[in-house]
Amino acid sequence: MTDFGEEMPFIVLYESRELMVNTQCMICNMIDFIKSATKHFDLEIELATEQGELKGISQEGVYFKMANDFISEREPLILLRVERMGEQMKGKARYLPLLHDPNVINASFLTNLAKHGPDSRKNQKTGRLQIPSKDDKSSNNSKSKDSTDNERKKTPKSREKSTK
Repeated sequence: MTDFGEEMPFIVLYESRELMVNTQCMICNMIDFIKSATKHFDLEIELATEQGELKGISQEGVYFKMANDFISEREPLILLRVERMGEQMKGKARYLPLLHDPNVINASFLTNLAKHGPDSRKNQKTGRLQIPSKDDKSSNNSKSKDSTDNERKKTPKSREKSTK
């Protein structure tokens, strides 16, 4: 058993396995560790939540940042293979899950993964990817469509009761 001290690791899900990874390191070290432990030395990798939200570790400019700025402790993440599309596609990437679990990698996950690819979060002014931090409530803890629809249907009085 690996001793992580007081820090709690996050879990990388791949193939049919789980890998515990420390968040107290630079992203470059974390990527090297994940590639080594999973034996995917030659792949460009990315991580996504179980809902299909990208963490952005494969993006330019984050290689020497701290992993815990992007990843929450105990957070289960899916290991993805990144396939770059080349110059004609202007650097677009395709993300392929390396987890073989139909309970997680389902139509909803794949739809969300496609929606939240690098082009969907680019800043219109700079053209750069806007990477959500672990504290960004809007991207990591977004409500499902059903709960949002239910909130809209409630009258103001019933909203007050539900928040008490």
